[in-house]
Amino acid sequence: MKNIKTALCILFTLILSNNLISQDSSSFTGYIPDTITYKRLAKTKLAPGRYTFPSQFSLKNYAPTPKNQYPNGTCVGYAAAYCAMSIAHKLEYNETVTYSPYSLYNRLKDEPFNECKDGLNIYTALNKLESDGCERWVNYDNRCKGDYTY
Repeated sequence: MKNIKTALCILFTLILSNNLISQDSSSFTGYIPDTITYKRLAKTKLAPGRYTFPSQFSLKNYAPTPKNQYPNGTCVGYAAAYCAMSIAHKLEYNETVTYSPYSLYNRLKDEPFNECKDGLNIYTALNKLESDGCERWVNYDNRCKGDYTY
């Protein structure tokens, strides 16, 4: 499970860095960096044989339909729950299921009421998904809420 978490963390970092570069400065990025954890994970040794990658690989057939988080700071929720968890589900079960980024974000945010301005830490989000899972998109009221429930 530790290798999966490391791989997902690297995937999220790539997704988020692309997202951060492409967002205009008037919107919220939603990413709270944790340089200490990132540096520790970056030094983690992968299992033998995991240093080689194919020259091309696409997750397009496994990924959910792209959505727009604008103007909210929910990109970690979108990267972790909506994208990565949905992709992992499709790869493992060959079943298309999308997970709610707001289910994850609302449980971890540190702001009152119905705001979605603050970001999340990737490692914290991954731990929450690992321990509690996430509500599916179709079963959740996908908006910013202040009640911190599923």
